[in-house]
Amino acid sequence: MSLIDAVTDHPRVHNLLMDLAGRRAVLRAIQPWLDQLSGRVVDIGGGTGRIRHQLRPDVQFLCVDLDPRRLRYASGGIRADATALPFADGSLDGAILIGVMHHLHDAALEAVAADLARILAPSGRAIVLDPVAVASPKLTSRVLWRMDRGHRLHTAAVLATALRRELLIEATTSYTVLHHYFALNCVKPVR
Repeated sequence: MSLIDAVTDHPRVHNLLMDLAGRRAVLRAIQPWLDQLSGRVVDIGGGTGRIRHQLRPDVQFLCVDLDPRRLRYASGGIRADATALPFADGSLDGAILIGVMHHLHDAALEAVAADLARILAPSGRAIVLDPVAVASPKLTSRVLWRMDRGHRLHTAAVLATALRRELLIEATTSYTVLHHYFALNCVKPVR
């Protein structure tokens, strides 16, 4: 790990960089979806668990990440991989994945979607938001991608296809804040 990576990976520095990269504007587009979440909700790849402040106070919040340094700042932090979540089948009411999918290769996308469907209760909701590959990315986006450790940009279509195999996509939105973003509001079908 380079010195730059060591500094930017520090939880407080990382949070500051996310704020400078437009975190509030990025989340503003999905806030109505976040307001729908209730019960037990897991933030997968949640780092320091900052999304907790965007959720209703009655939500029972859990944060999953691979980085133990970031998890020290997250209440309810659990160290785990997004492809093998340590939760019982149907035990959660909601899941959030923000900025996770561009760290995953195609097979891992499928595994994450399958595990989401496994852990969510029937009618459980999953909100997925990620920067996506577009034909003509903005200069700011190209620069930021050079600094990001997640180098597996997917198109919106690839993300939707992976999730649609396991979940019902109720709504999507696309917008630009330094990067091009695609968000999906999904629900686990009742069978």
